[in-house]
Amino acid sequence: MTRGPVGRRGTVSDLFRRLDPGTVLPALLVLGFALRAALAAWTMPHSGFRIDVGDFAAWAQRLASVGPGGFYEAGYFSDYPPGYLYVLWLLGGIGRALTPLVGIDVSPGLVKFPGVLADVACAGLIFVICRRWGPSLLARPGLRRVGISGDTLGLVAAAAYLFNPGTIFTSAVWGQVDSVGTLVALATIYALARGWTEAASVGAVLAMLVKFQLGFLIPIVAIVGLKRHLLGRSSDPALHGGRDTARVAWSLGAGLGALLLALAPFGMTIYWPLAGGDPQGLLGVVPEADPSRSLIGKFVEAAGTYTGLAINAFNAWRLPFTGPDGPLPGLGDTLQWGDDRVLLFQLGGLGVTPQLIGISL
Repeated sequence: MTRGPVGRRGTVSDLFRRLDPGTVLPALLVLGFALRAALAAWTMPHSGFRIDVGDFAAWAQRLASVGPGGFYEAGYFSDYPPGYLYVLWLLGGIGRALTPLVGIDVSPGLVKFPGVLADVACAGLIFVICRRWGPSLLARPGLRRVGISGDTLGLVAAAAYLFNPGTIFTSAVWGQVDSVGTLVALATIYALARGWTEAASVGAVLAMLVKFQLGFLIPIVAIVGLKRHLLGRSSDPALHGGRDTARVAWSLGAGLGALLLALAPFGMTIYWPLAGGDPQGLLGVVPEADPSRSLIGKFVEAAGTYTGLAINAFNAWRLPFTGPDGPLPGLGDTLQWGDDRVLLFQLGGLGVTPQLIGISL
């Protein structure tokens, strides 16, 4: 046996240092995928939140049948923007193509796999992010004694994501697609940090089109892009001082172009008034938006569909004094969902509700 410090032999960090990331990472990704695939297709193939899984399957079949141009119509329920519907369109096409071979439409059996595959891709991207920026983060005061490389940090982080019971349950068992939006969000942040502001603008728009909640990325990209290209300020020395006003216009054009191109096949635009709608139905200023023909209308429709202030979860709104007998009745207590459209106070001509506060934040 070779002599050496006992504390450095046989430790987990030493083990990771000895292994080649090019071997360990693919093994982790394959194991993560195999575990999820076994749960989704074999152990619990009929699991999942029935409403959402059923909606995904129905939307996939509808897209395969009528195409994106006929998908949105008045009276047909669909609370998702067009981004994720492209994935479901592909699943529906696969299901329709396989129907003559297997005798049934297999689209319902495929709806968990976009989330499963996105989980694996997220883990890979987490490794890339940690490998690139991990060393500089670990070199900060107070962390210098950690003594692990960027590759090791990336492997640990990727494994922590892949084998987290929460991420496994969400995609493989519960049938949700949060990891698809997470993947686009991570890719957007990566592009922004690399200095690829135009690509980050496209990514932020696509993330919002996958799920409305991910629209928070748009102001982040806008603020960083303006600081970087108008003021020449960046935390990255390689990007600091590089003023280029033309890139602001290019980034804005790239994001807007991606938005319009993604909406066009669905016959949608950013805003379109609803025929016969309230002439001041949108913020009391402009006519009500058509949810079948405009993104703003679809957003307003979705916000009006889910009016619970806190659904099955505790947060800052769920306080004892918001119950039926408290000073803020209607907001809901720990046993009631409440209503996020309850008027809190008037600000001039604008009624301030918890929903408005949440959207603003």
